[in-house]
Amino acid sequence: QPRGLRHQLQAAQHDRVGIGYNAFMRLIAGIDEVGYGPLLGPLIVSRTVFETPEEDLYLGLKEVVTHTRKGSVGRVVVADSKKLYHREQGVGALEEGLLPFLASAGLPLPCAFEHLLEFLSCPESSWRDVPWYQGEFPVLPVRADPDKIDALSNRLGREMERREIRLAEANIALSNGRQLNDLFRETGNKGTALFTLAGRHLREIWAMGAGQNPRVYLDRQGGRQRYAGALRQLIPKVKVAAGQESPERSCYRMTGSPGAMELEFHVQGERFFPVALASMLGKYVREIFMIKFNQFFIMQQPGLAPTAGYPEDARRFLKDTEELRQSLAIEDRDLIRER
Repeated sequence: QPRGLRHQLQAAQHDRVGIGYNAFMRLIAGIDEVGYGPLLGPLIVSRTVFETPEEDLYLGLKEVVTHTRKGSVGRVVVADSKKLYHREQGVGALEEGLLPFLASAGLPLPCAFEHLLEFLSCPESSWRDVPWYQGEFPVLPVRADPDKIDALSNRLGREMERREIRLAEANIALSNGRQLNDLFRETGNKGTALFTLAGRHLREIWAMGAGQNPRVYLDRQGGRQRYAGALRQLIPKVKVAAGQESPERSCYRMTGSPGAMELEFHVQGERFFPVALASMLGKYVREIFMIKFNQFFIMQQPGLAPTAGYPEDARRFLKDTEELRQSLAIEDRDLIRER
């Protein structure tokens, strides 16, 4: 368990003046984004939703889950994806932490990447319409040992059953190329576009579980500190009460038929378990897409150096592929973000 996290959660419970707190709430969700900064590749906003009697999932699953790779033999690591993914080492650490949870929710392994996207309710129409995502994707797991994944899945599944903890849902909202540029133009800026994608998740969590009074943890959206106005527009006929709004945390309670939902936006929200797992999910999906992206262009232009899509290297990549893209009639709006 991260140092001080349990204390932070307990303190946060006492600090929710004007919001209210239900100690027996059983739906805990996390929302996080991956790919906000790059010029190339998808922007993914992910959610994980747990049904649990234990709000602090690091505490509830402490026998089988840890937040650090140090001393993690035989345990599942759940942490901010930036701490688990290194380009040189690939997606193996992400797979070892993420796939056991998805298996516990019913994803059969091994499986095709397309099957994972279907499992995450990500329609083909959101990604299949460009040439670099045509054809077959790799079978999962890509880097991790399938036997290790199986062993971790079995151990995690038994402990989750014993503790009555269930991953009720994992889902992604993916926006790519032209779709993302259209969203930028529609909303006027990147921060509002990001909140629009996160808002889809909030509406669906409300529709799915408002009767169970879910609590949703989110990372700060584009640096914003106040969210009440945006939340009131998100779900019609729902009242929004603001609690603490500080540089570190912004808290809200939404009430209406059929129930209520509590939201907390945090700086470094990935320290909360469901947000960390959502971060891992989004990063994993994005990296598989980038593997396919680079395979397509390198097949067309052997010797081309791959890219992760971040601005400086993306500009190098675009310069190196300028003639190729012209010959393939690839439009900039389908490939390059305008913001």
